[in-house]
Amino acid sequence: LYSDRYPPDVDAARAAFAEAAAAGDLDARYNLGWLHCTLRDPPDLVAARAEFELAAAGGHTLAQRGLGHLLCEVWDPPDLPGARAAYQMAVDAGELDLLYDLAAVCALGGDAEAAGAAWERVLEVEASGSGDAAVCLAELAAVGGDVGRAMDLLEVAREHGVVEAPDYAATLDPGTRDEACRRLREDVDTTDALNFRGVAALAAGDVGRARLLWRLAADLEDVVAPLLLRAAD
Repeated sequence: LYSDRYPPDVDAARAAFAEAAAAGDLDARYNLGWLHCTLRDPPDLVAARAEFELAAAGGHTLAQRGLGHLLCEVWDPPDLPGARAAYQMAVDAGELDLLYDLAAVCALGGDAEAAGAAWERVLEVEASGSGDAAVCLAELAAVGGDVGRAMDLLEVAREHGVVEAPDYAATLDPGTRDEACRRLREDVDTTDALNFRGVAALAAGDVGRARLLWRLAADLEDVVAPLLLRAAD
């Protein structure tokens, strides 16, 4: 009814899942939420959230994952506290590949300490997104004045395949800063490049330019830029 038939019989599938969910089947409740998200026209996001929340509360990790995504990426406006709680449940249940997502939601919510802790844990367990986590931590360390720590983190990022990491590191050295920033100006689509150019501007005493670059990154949905803006206040 749901996955083996085209077009799917949405009403019959919904009824079957609802019956199984009422009997306590968490997989059915998760599938019912997914159906509301993807097969209803228009999607019934309120119903999807309700089903995901019930399944998530019962320990269904796919529902926890789906709820986090729904509340952060689809809900308008995003419910960041709800997404954070969902991702935290999943991480606590062992879904460590969601650590980066948890960190990002914490950052978007303005909690630099929690975001940093989650990114540190990404590195600790070598979860998905380790290179990106190292870059995020390096940006925060640099703005906080710990250039040595930032350099170490960028070396970790390079080891995890972030090819721009050497250029980011060069923005932290007064002797190579200007040339590195010139190279990074060509990378107009990478928000980390904007962030490190902002770090360089801040180090050179141009707070206004730093804030401008970070605002551009934030407008492109970079998760660290709002924290950098706060740190510069």
